[in-house]
Amino acid sequence: MTAQDDKNATSLVQRVLKDPAIGEISFQMGDVSVSPTMYQKVSQEIANGNIMVIVQPDVLKANEAGKYFRELKLGNTTVFDVLVLRFPDLGDRSTPINEQSHRIAAIVHECTHAGFNVLKVPNMTNITHESGAYIAQSIFVIAKMFAASAGHPERVHLDRVRMTDPIEKAAWDVAVMLHDEAASANTPAARYYKSPDYAVKYWQTLSKVFTAISVSDEYKKIAKDKVKNVGVGRVIQQGGH
Repeated sequence: MTAQDDKNATSLVQRVLKDPAIGEISFQMGDVSVSPTMYQKVSQEIANGNIMVIVQPDVLKANEAGKYFRELKLGNTTVFDVLVLRFPDLGDRSTPINEQSHRIAAIVHECTHAGFNVLKVPNMTNITHESGAYIAQSIFVIAKMFAASAGHPERVHLDRVRMTDPIEKAAWDVAVMLHDEAASANTPAARYYKSPDYAVKYWQTLSKVFTAISVSDEYKKIAKDKVKNVGVGRVIQQGGH
């Protein structure tokens, strides 16, 4: 792909990271926190050149719209902290809304992985890394649906029913709970979201995401492996390590 594609892709990622829907991404997984400030830091690291955004579809799996690599070999060059996208944009007027949503969700997903690395979050496994990324992308998509006045409860439920991936379904359920909790602020219903009953339900729902990841064909062999979040800013290496 071209340098212009990379430039366009970088601008796209920065637009997504500055979207108001990013402000809705706030949740806890035990000791791991995900918040809008994490995405602000990712945006800044991209602007600083410590995270590269490129369009390189040949390094992606067939079903991947994007992937964050801590280390990637490109020819004789090893690059660190690179977000690879399949497309430099969301498409044109003929591109289905679902496809555009898929591309945006992938950006949020992979920037969540980048965020954990930027913050050097300790004691994470692939289960918690992926759980955070799947939940974050679901929160973002739901927030965009409501912002577009398309997020009626029936539509949110229908989108879940249409999902075929168990991980996405479980993450969607967590995201719906978090959306409802945020929407209840300053209402009498807010009391429920501070109750032990809700805490138990939230953990049970979150645990379903962990389980779906741990048994999936894609992740089960590495699900419990530790992930080293080492930060960004390592220097590109020529000719190998």
